[in-house]
Amino acid sequence: MVPTAGSPTPACQVRQLQKRGIPVVFCHRRVEGVAAPLLALPLREAGRLAGQALAERGHRRVALFSTRPSPSFAERVEGFNEGLHAGGCDAPARVVHAIESMVVLREEPVWAALKEAFSVPEPPTAIHATFDSMAEMLFLLLPRLGLRVPEDVSLVGFGGAWREGPLSRRLSSVVVDEIATGRRAVSLLHEMRRGLRPLDDTTEFVMDLALAEGETLAPPGGEKQERRGSSSAVKE
Repeated sequence: MVPTAGSPTPACQVRQLQKRGIPVVFCHRRVEGVAAPLLALPLREAGRLAGQALAERGHRRVALFSTRPSPSFAERVEGFNEGLHAGGCDAPARVVHAIESMVVLREEPVWAALKEAFSVPEPPTAIHATFDSMAEMLFLLLPRLGLRVPEDVSLVGFGGAWREGPLSRRLSSVVVDEIATGRRAVSLLHEMRRGLRPLDDTTEFVMDLALAEGETLAPPGGEKQERRGSSSAVKE
């Protein structure tokens, strides 16, 4: 089960499954009040990987585009700033809240936030969007400001390792392997069905992340370059 990021999933509904001996594994986030294994996204690490990738390419004015703050948002920002610092950038990211929720992505608020972010005397040279749908929206909107990706603005998203769409193939992103997540979930379900793991086990398994290079990551005002020592990069 991947609980919704918006309105909370009612705990009573999940408990009804467990009462009938049906095992449940949570992916990405838990349902409050329900004891079950979790395949967790390390959001701090996601921010750190994105920040370090941008800083290592020389970016010093970076914006973080996100939804409105959530309980995990501070962790993402801290990781992003840690990554910037590790890559040689001591200036913290400018945080831009472009939309209310990731459930409904509307162009108007993202466009308004983008114009505001680039109206300052020293605008960002790079953007990290906290999920790929927003990154793709920014990719389409930046040319309206006369800005090219990645020549003028680098763009890094966050999403799945399976890059099947025409935009997602081009987008540079921190990614999680959905196939590996599914396999691990099924393995845990089998363990619980066979009685090798209790249904109310609360073990947390952290999923691995990597950087998918894509085509939207480059030095400020320069051509694309290979990341030094990018042994964890996802290649086509």
